[in-house]
Amino acid sequence: MRNPLLISFLLLYAALPCDDAGAQATLTKCTCHVADESSTEDKDGSRAVNATLCVQQLDKNRHWCEVTIECLRGRIGPDCSSMPKDAQELGDLFRTHIEQLRLEQSPAAKEMIEKSKDTFASIYGATKYDADTYAKCFDALQARKEINLKGSNQLSCLATSEGSATVKIDAPPYVIIYSFDDQIK
Repeated sequence: MRNPLLISFLLLYAALPCDDAGAQATLTKCTCHVADESSTEDKDGSRAVNATLCVQQLDKNRHWCEVTIECLRGRIGPDCSSMPKDAQELGDLFRTHIEQLRLEQSPAAKEMIEKSKDTFASIYGATKYDADTYAKCFDALQARKEINLKGSNQLSCLATSEGSATVKIDAPPYVIIYSFDDQIK
């Protein structure tokens, strides 16, 4: 039997352009956008419809991303915890992401795996020096308050009143994105 995380990749769908130029996507978890972040339309990329915890490694130069899903709605998956209280635990989620990439390597994933030590060092630095930014993001998610923060180092966070949070860490040449959704059904 295959790992349920690998099967969950089947849930990734290409995002289609919106018919209504003002329409906003209702699910923004695990989107892989290489366009300007100020864009409000889903023009290209992918999304995981029912993921509640996932890790995305985006290579903007290649217009490519690798996504691993740690938990699906209904608490299906090996790690169905919510957003960790300690920012340093993001490193553990990244290690799990790399282990999943090792199981079913794409050509892009091979390079991501080879550079994972450097990427992990970037994640460690960002979570260490932007721990206060992360803590504010964690508190906002718990309180279901909207917040958009950019730390002084490489970490940024967006939490919504609907109970989701996205934490981005610049780890050149990649961007590591953690998506958390506390609306586990």
